[in-house]
Amino acid sequence: MPVANQRCVMSGADVEVYLSQVHDGSVSSGFRTLYEERLLLDVTLLIEEHHFQAHKALLATQSDYFRVMLSADMRERDPH
Repeated sequence: MPVANQRCVMSGADVEVYLSQVHDGSVSSGFRTLYEERLLLDVTLLIEEHHFQAHKALLATQSDYFRVMLSADMRERDPH
């Protein structure tokens, strides 16, 4: 049964899928808070001489390149 701010997008014999109208915003806001508080940062990107800390999960959801690099056995995945 849907709760506030959700709608059913698919229903079958054993499965019902609901889409939240607010979940995307709360996930994005949650990652932003974690980043601002410097919590759970699990990868460092080195671009020229600059280091940028980030969340692997967020990079992977926003970029096919990062999804493949962070989940496959690519040389760029491991620190040198």
